[in-house]
Amino acid sequence: MSLRECTRRTSTRAGQIDEANARLIAAAPELLAALKALARIAEGDVFTALDEEEASQHRALSEAIDNADAVIARAEGQEKE
Repeated sequence: MSLRECTRRTSTRAGQIDEANARLIAAAPELLAALKALARIAEGDVFTALDEEEASQHRALSEAIDNADAVIARAEGQEKE
């Protein structure tokens, strides 16, 4: 493979990465809004754990809400403890 071919492949790959990053950046406001909505819906989905499986699901949901809140805070330039 020639230097020109290597350079072309590298720049093509970099261009693909740049394009993917641009799409992600463009979608970020909507992704953040969707994550906020889901976190608030999940937070309101309180249920009484009747067995160990449901208790485990509740803990997983609580952890997911905490993670979502932390990501939201970072996206908004805040630090969440």
